[in-house]
Amino acid sequence: MVQRMLALVPDEQARAQIDLVRALYDRERVDATPPHIPLTDQFDDHYGLEDLQQMLEIILGLFHPFMLELGAPQSWYDDGEHLLQMVAEQGAEDAQRISSIVYRDLYPEQTPNALIRSRSPLERTALTVGRFRREAEALSAAESLSAQRYFLVVTHVGVFDAVEQTDGPSGWSLRRSLPLGAMMADF
Repeated sequence: MVQRMLALVPDEQARAQIDLVRALYDRERVDATPPHIPLTDQFDDHYGLEDLQQMLEIILGLFHPFMLELGAPQSWYDDGEHLLQMVAEQGAEDAQRISSIVYRDLYPEQTPNALIRSRSPLERTALTVGRFRREAEALSAAESLSAQRYFLVVTHVGVFDAVEQTDGPSGWSLRRSLPLGAMMADF
């Protein structure tokens, strides 16, 4: 079974700016995974890419593109690493609404339980821009980026597949990019 994740895909200009910061603080993964803002945790896809795309097109077609402001850099401990994340200061509600509907309608069995819900995209809309072994390093990086903001117009959701690397960290590959608001154009 394929490991997948759904995420907001920044526009090309924002990706270039974000990758400059990631090259500094997340050097190992900047080439292995494009910048993204997760909508789901990784999951076992039991639908297949074509069926998943068709179902997502219906869900995403009902959402207008929206503005997302990322700022408030924070150190966040996850899975043995101290992450440097840019947290959504505006627009998180729209991202979380999409996340909720995807879990409710497509993957109810994989919805994060109450114990880990606060660590999931259902309640934390954030972009990882750095990884550190020590918390002090992550806090220092967060402080140096305190004035940094990214303003994104979110127009697409990406379907990402896990990629295992033989040399270096595993990553994610963008398989499909699906537009928001396709059904709105008819009105």
